[in-house]
Amino acid sequence: MELETLTEELKGWVKEHNIEERSLARFNVYIDTFRQDDPEEFALLYPDFSEESLRVEVTRVALVVDHKDPTMPEIMISLPISYKQKEIGSFKVFFLLQNGEYSTDVGTYEGFDFEDEYEMETIKP
Repeated sequence: MELETLTEELKGWVKEHNIEERSLARFNVYIDTFRQDDPEEFALLYPDFSEESLRVEVTRVALVVDHKDPTMPEIMISLPISYKQKEIGSFKVFFLLQNGEYSTDVGTYEGFDFEDEYEMETIKP
């Protein structure tokens, strides 16, 4: 199968399963949960929090196959996180390739004293 064909099939899958909108919705759940569960760490990452200063958008879509269990491939959606016009981290959402169901998500932040990475699975719908 040609790369162009694979790319078009992946684009169609993303559109069919409404992946961009669902990924942004997952980010909203994630950021709200983070803000409530860890207010001190949240304040370090998002000083003087303002939703207007927060920007996320889908930038990458990738097929992920676990080499130990290749029977459950996932699609990974990457969203860089920018706050006050500075990229501070990334958010990744995983969906099952077979049916488009949500699998998990993770937020990652680098360069902060409290830890190198903040990782949290959000509440599943």
